[in-house]
Amino acid sequence: MKKRNSEINPQRRTRRSADQWRQLMAGYDSSGLTQLEYCARHDIAPGSFAKWRKRLKDDDGFQGQSLTEALFTALPLPDRLPAVPCWDIELDLGLGMTLRLRRS
Repeated sequence: MKKRNSEINPQRRTRRSADQWRQLMAGYDSSGLTQLEYCARHDIAPGSFAKWRKRLKDDDGFQGQSLTEALFTALPLPDRLPAVPCWDIELDLGLGMTLRLRRS
């Protein structure tokens, strides 16, 4: 009798959406880790990582840009900012990423 994949390898594969892969790639770009280190920390098969990295790079609107550049847009600042009190904002973006904004 033939064994099913789940009987041979009890680890279950994680299915991720394209948006989840985009978030993972953005996290990798800012992590400073090698691909293998990043894959190990996030339980990603290196082959899947490479496949999705290529797929996302080939998407329209991404060519010629790094993944971080494709996901974020710089906003121009006015010449003179109005005087405002101090503020401190922290956003938990998931996947171990936190965005902190402070103005003193």
